Amino acid sequence: MNSLKDVEYNLSHDINTIKDLNYQQLALVKSEIESELNKLFEVLQKNKVSMDSALITHDGFPRSDVNVIEIRNVRVKIIKLRNDLTIVINALSEKLHSQFQNTEPEKKIDSDLLIPFAKVTEVVDSGPAAQAGIRVDDKIVIFGTINVTNHNNLQNIGLIVKNNVNKPIEIKVLRGSQKLHLEIKPTSDWPGNGLLGCRIIQI
Repeated sequence: MNSLKDVEYNLSHDINTIKDLNYQQLALVKSEIESELNKLFEVLQKNKVSMDSALITHDGFPRSDVNVIEIRNVRVKIIKLRNDLTIVINALSEKLHSQFQNTEPEKKIDSDLLIPFAKVTEVVDSGPAAQAGIRVDDKIVIFGTINVTNHNNLQNIGLIVKNNVNKPIEIKVLRGSQKLHLEIKPTSDWPGNGLLGCRIIQI
């Protein structure tokens, strides 16, 4: 999927009527949005750009190696869909809380999103990340309570790491076609620098 014209955004329900949908309908819309986001990120990947890649040369001209207008349109659609996804997830959470508030008040929605928001570009041998089984090119889907909707340009990963030193954090990564559940324990008790022993970038 190389261009925006290959991506069709057709939801089974209008996002503006989200409050009127039941749990099953909301779950379907969530799945549809995730699918469309994956397609849009695939367009960016095929064009070898990310959400933050510069589209203007150092001398102020549009890049000639990509369709700048199309990439900008893809980014706009991704931002809109991310916002829509947040709305749907919040609605799902409210529905679930309402359903179980009398019997299971502590029940929380599993924000098991399939959309990666960060990628591992470096793993230091013997560091916490290496010991957790994390590898270069793993794509992070869930990091503790952090996902594609709330990572805040990865700043929230730093916060959760600092608040959980020497405590296990559950993470979910995509490795090729595999979805893996791992556990990392941030610590300074190792020869290298930092608490994770890996480098993570936003995608």
